[in-house]
Parts: sequence; C-alpha cells; structure tokens
Amino acid sequence: MEINDIVFDDLVIGEINEDFICVICSHLQVDIYQCVEGHFACKNCFLKMIELKRQCMTCRCEIKSIESLSKNRYLEKEVRKLNIHCPNSFSDLKKGIKDENGCKDSITIDGLETHLKNCKFTLKECPNNKNCNDINKNQPCSKIRMGEFDNHLNVCPNSLIQCECSIEITRSCQKDHIENQCSKVLKQCEFCFKLIERGEFNNHQDSICPSKPIKCPFNEGGCLELVKRSDIKDHLASNTGEHLLYSMTMINSLSLKLEKSNSDLAEAKSYSKLLKKDIKELKSSKHYHGKWVIEKWSEKLKQYGKGQSIQFQRFNISPSPSSPTFFTLRLFPNGEYNGESISIHLVKLYKNKSRISFSFEIENLINPSANEEIDTRFLFGNLNDFYSTSFYKQYNQENGFVSENDTLAIHFNVDILKYYDDPFITK
Repeated sequence: MEINDIVFDDLVIGEINEDFICVICSHLQVDIYQCVEGHFACKNCFLKMIELKRQCMTCRCEIKSIESLSKNRYLEKEVRKLNIHCPNSFSDLKKGIKDENGCKDSITIDGLETHLKNCKFTLKECPNNKNCNDINKNQPCSKIRMGEFDNHLNVCPNSLIQCECSIEITRSCQKDHIENQCSKVLKQCEFCFKLIERGEFNNHQDSICPSKPIKCPFNEGGCLELVKRSDIKDHLASNTGEHLLYSMTMINSLSLKLEKSNSDLAEAKSYSKLLKKDIKELKSSKHYHGKWVIEKWSEKLKQYGKGQSIQFQRFNISPSPSSPTFFTLRLFPNGEYNGESISIHLVKLYKNKSRISFSFEIENLINPSANEEIDTRFLFGNLNDFYSTSFYKQYNQENGFVSENDTLAIHFNVDILKYYDDPFITK
C-alpha cells in the first residue's frame, strides 16, 4: 500500500479542522502547497491546475511549475499530528468497510509509513506466484498478511520442493507427481512380486525378471512356447533336436530375407543413379517461364478457324549472347485438328538437336486448382522442329477460364535438358 494512494478522510479519529481540507478536492490534505498570495491546496490539485491553466484557482496568479510553489510547513505539521486508524483495519478502504480481524492500532499520519512497514496486517504478494504456469496449472495465491506470511510459506501450494528423484515440483503437484511420474516410487512386479523403482521397472521386466514368461530364442523358427526367463537354459537343453530343426528354418528364412535385402539394395542403387543423372541434367538445364495473355478471346475464336494459328514473339533461353536458343509458340484457338478445343505448338528456332522439358497451363480464374496443365518431354530435331499439345475442354467465362475482360491466360515453362552437338566427321 502506497502512502500517496491513501485518502485519509475516513481514517481520521475525531473531527477534522476545516482549515485542513483542500478547497478544491474537499479531501484532507497532507502534502500542502501554496501560491505567492498564500492560497493553499493539496499537491495533486496544484498539479492539475498547472496542467490545465498554469494559474492559481483562487487568485489567478501565474504558476510556472510545482517547484515555483512553497510548502505550508506549519499547516502540514498540524495535519500530520492527527490520529488515524491503520488502513489495515479495513477490508475495503475505498468503500469504508471495516475488517473485524484487521489491525486495531491507531497512529498519527506522520508515523503511518513506519507503522505500515511493520504492521502484521499489511498485505504482501506471495513470492511463489512466479512458479505458476500453463504446465502445472497452479493458481496464484491471494495477498497474505505479514503476520501470517511465514506460516503461509510453509504450506504454500506454489512453493517449490525437491522430490527424492531430484526433480523440483510445486507442493500442489506433489501428489500427482508421486502417483504418476516419480522414478523412485516402488512398484510390485506381477511376475516375481519384488518391489522395483518406477524408473527401473520396464528394464526389469524386459531384461531381468527371472519369473517373467518370455519367447523361446527359436520362436521365429517355430518354437511357440513361453518359458520363464530363469528356465530358458533348461528348455533349450531338453529340446535340442527340435531346436536344431527350428534353427534350420530360421537360417532359411534369414537367407531369403538377405536375398530380398540385396535385391532392394541393387534397386535402390539403380534408382539413385537415375536420380543423380536427372539432378545433373537439371543443374545444367536452361530455363524459361512466361505468361501469354490473349485479349479479345471471343473475337479470336471467330477470326481463326480450325488449323489457323496466332504467332507468339520469339524468346531466348540461353544466357549467352553468342549462342542464343530461340523458341516461339503457335496457338490454334479452335484446335489444329478435329476434336481439339485448343492446340499449342512449341517451335525450336535453333539448329542443335535438344531434349526439352516443357509445360502449358491454362489459367482458371475461379478455381486455381482447376487449371488445365500438360507437362511433356520431347527430343527436338533440327531448326523449326515443333511439338503439338492439345486441350479438349471448352474454355469460356462460365467455367472460369476466360476473364470478364475477355482474356485467356496461358503459363508456359521451357527447360533445355541436353544439347546434342553436330558430330565431327573425318573422311
């Protein structure tokens, strides 16, 4: 509780002299300031006056800052002699509700700060609230009276304690930790009835417990008996002939598995070789991505009949000016042959034979997942060789392929995977 936050009116024992009341806020004033004309008010009210008008509310004289005012030491001294109830005698000071179990002391305003530091009824935050988090789901403690503070810390549900398993937990989580997590808690083995620490329990049953029934080592060969771990040697010794047959079965099975593994390994190596080849080709490839937008599509459908095409401009894939690799596209709005809606040619405009990967994708404006795409690889021959790609749907505004502005958009990708240079001939 901060002294500056306390309204002292309801704490004073007896009558309050009217001279002690601030003329502006009508509350008991403790920090009392006055202007050059001697008009006084509490500090908070003078601060508000300075912020609003920079003048005294009574005489209108100029006030530049709180430092330009003087303190009324005499009046302030008289006010601080007043006897008051301890604020900790109230359960709700703002509403004036007394606490029957609160502090019964009366002190002067001047001695209040010292009293509150030692008052056993002063409320303090529990330091263990910092241990509350989303993992342990703990609720923070309410404020604690100073007189009850030590007792609270001894039982605080949010205080940290160290379990014998060396893990720190809050006191409220101790029961759940012991029941479900603590590695030092003893559990009884249902086979040998020994008490085993939870942290070693799985290892005990999987590898140590002499009474737990386990599979015969020749189980995969056909011996299906379950034998106590302590009796396994006797079991093997008493059935040597059968176990020899079981071992042969296991050897044959392992041989088949080995053959299968060798076959899988050879297949994997072959696949890896192909992948390396593809990666090498991709690294050395030359790539081009473009978008062809055809405006006035409905007019183009009327203007270009079956087998008639629109020519795209040349584009160069090669980054080297000295050896350009030009291509062009031809679009047949009504298809090249019967049955086709749209046909597109990729035309190679350079001499070298080349293996090329390319794709055409007609854009759907309503649903991009409905885009029509064709992806192809083809070995192109000499100059002007081409490959024809055919689409068979209807492409219009109703199904989303033609925009309201009557345009059709086609995305295309071209990758040169490999060049085949002309051979050198010696006669």
